[in-house]
Amino acid sequence: MNGEIIEDFFQERKVFIYLPPSYSNGEQRFPVVYVQDGNYLLGPEKTIEELENMFKNGELQEIMLVGVTSDKRNDEYTPWYGKPLAEKFDDFGGKGKEYL
Repeated sequence: MNGEIIEDFFQERKVFIYLPPSYSNGEQRFPVVYVQDGNYLLGPEKTIEELENMFKNGELQEIMLVGVTSDKRNDEYTPWYGKPLAEKFDDFGGKGKEYL
């Protein structure tokens, strides 16, 4: 990996911030992509390597990624309350509007 991943907190929520390889070169601006379940999506180094290969090959402009974590995704990612699809899971909390 040529970029950098920083772990930080924002309003008591853990975030992972990926800075592309040329981020430290100066005052260049980068588009930012926000991803959910950030600790999973930014975790595998192979995913970052593939992304950086796309930068290197000119297939994709360098971007920053901000991975937002969720402790209760069934609550936060659903638009309304609902019973779980299997007994081993929690109810769907219906807090999507608050999460946004």
